[in-house]
Amino acid sequence: MFKSTIERMTESASKNHLSEGPVDLFCRLTPRCIIHPFRFFVSWQGVLTLAYSGFPPAILDLKHRIASLPGIPQEYNGSKWPKTSLACLRDNCRLTPEMYKKLNDICKEESKSLLISLGNYQEFDSNGDGLVLDSLSSVFYECRCLERRLLTHVTPLDSSLPLDERPVSEEEHANLLRVISSADEPDYWFHVSRDGSREAHYKGSALGLTLVHELRLPERMMLSKDGLEAKSTLFQSLPKSVRDSDLRAAVALSSALQSFRQQVETEFGSSLYTWFTHESLHVTVRSLMG
Repeated sequence: MFKSTIERMTESASKNHLSEGPVDLFCRLTPRCIIHPFRFFVSWQGVLTLAYSGFPPAILDLKHRIASLPGIPQEYNGSKWPKTSLACLRDNCRLTPEMYKKLNDICKEESKSLLISLGNYQEFDSNGDGLVLDSLSSVFYECRCLERRLLTHVTPLDSSLPLDERPVSEEEHANLLRVISSADEPDYWFHVSRDGSREAHYKGSALGLTLVHELRLPERMMLSKDGLEAKSTLFQSLPKSVRDSDLRAAVALSSALQSFRQQVETEFGSSLYTWFTHESLHVTVRSLMG
């Protein structure tokens, strides 16, 4: 039954021509922009995440266009602020208040180091290094962490337009800060200790369609300074200062992710969390189905 469902949905996706639909068109009309890593954060159900300073204005515009399409489901709360999910609790594991406090302390310390490595010496400085969003992927997934996929359609953003370097709006950043600041509220442990969003949720079989930006940090880090190992021709069309900033951000973020995981596993061992593969790491723009 499950296999036949996959076959039917794959055939439907193929017939609907993802590359010719309105979501693909909206993406192609969206200028390339920059997203800034901001803070490690323990989300609800204990999920470990990396939050960004906010969605760039160009991506917010895209989200509004997609939301206006008939048949698009209501946006989930989880994609209303930009993040990358890094790890989830293993099945039958739960955080105690003491464990959560230690995790929150690790998040704060590792976040400070990350911001400094990005050149952000203030709490939020959009002049620091950031990652270029030059493409988005429509992923027809077989599990929610995107480690297993049936179809990935990559859409380049509009390279005919200048890079959109507008900073994250004050309203958008304030929205993120409201989420992040909840980590220090007395009753927040109740949310991180709730059932759900464990390993079976993220890695078990589940079908859906989502729009994401894929981090692919190892590929970014393979870019040589002279551009001989180009991630893409369109990426190479960006100013060298922007490409260098993207490379520095990728190196800094890759190092920060390794350090964060090491600190978590030093404190709690390797049996508490299951970490998602580097190849699957992404920033969710919004769900399209499922």
